[in-house]
Amino acid sequence: MVLADVKEMAVEARLKVVPYSRCKYMVLSGQVGACFNMSWQPEFQGKIKLAARPIFKVSNDVFESIKAPLPKTPDGQCILPPGTIVGITRDYEYSAQVMVLQTSGAVFENSLSDSTSLQKRVHAEKL
Repeated sequence: MVLADVKEMAVEARLKVVPYSRCKYMVLSGQVGACFNMSWQPEFQGKIKLAARPIFKVSNDVFESIKAPLPKTPDGQCILPPGTIVGITRDYEYSAQVMVLQTSGAVFENSLSDSTSLQKRVHAEKL
């Protein structure tokens, strides 16, 4: 879809799938012109400009074990007990709601991708 859109505008574009941290580095160092999934961060000030209108919006998904669900308040909000391991993808920009989990005692564990993070959690659950 993206390639068809830019072709319609007579612009040549090539897409290459790389880990997000590499893509972000490549944009900040000027090696490539754009990277999907970037969200505004103070470190970008004066270095990159994001589109005035995003082409998509992202929400952070939380997965929990069916065998050991997390405690929830009466309104359905999830409670993360101190020491809960939260798998995150290295160098992704996360919302303030996610980042505040660290202050409540959650332990962030970095992975290169979402799928790697989920695989780690499934493997740890089997142990």
